[in-house]
Parts: sequence; C-alpha cells; structure tokens
Amino acid sequence: MSSVEEQTAAIEQLQLEITKRRQSERDVAKRILLDRIKVLRTRNDEDAVKELLSTLHSLDKILGQEIREALDSSAKNLADSGK
Repeated sequence: MSSVEEQTAAIEQLQLEITKRRQSERDVAKRILLDRIKVLRTRNDEDAVKELLSTLHSLDKILGQEIREALDSSAKNLADSGK
C-alpha cells in the first residue's frame, strides 16, 4: 500500500471516529431532552410550556441534523457505487 493510500485510509478512519463520537453526543443529548420533556409534561404552568417549546426546538435541531447527515451519507454511497 502506498503512502497516499495509507494516508487516505487513516483520514477515512478518523472521519468515521468523528462521526461515531458526534452521534454518541447527539444520542446523549436526545436522551437528556426526552427526559426533560417527560418532567415538563407533568407541570402545568406557563414557564413549563416555554421550556417545553425550547426543549422541543433543541430536539428538532438534533433530529434535523441527523436526517441531513443520513441523506448526505446515502448520496455519497450512491455516488461511490456508481464509480
């Protein structure tokens, strides 16, 4: 294997590790947000409603990011398979 191929393989491995770490961080954040939503649902005041909306917005951002990454990954895989 040439030096360029080794470097390419190392870069791909690092990118995979970064992706895994980001997904782990998002999974933890989602779990925290979902737990927070459960708590807020039991409260019945205006502050809880505002906090619930903010929490839902944060969860929506995370899920949107995951969807975008999945679509990008699928598009890349399709492009790679067409080579």
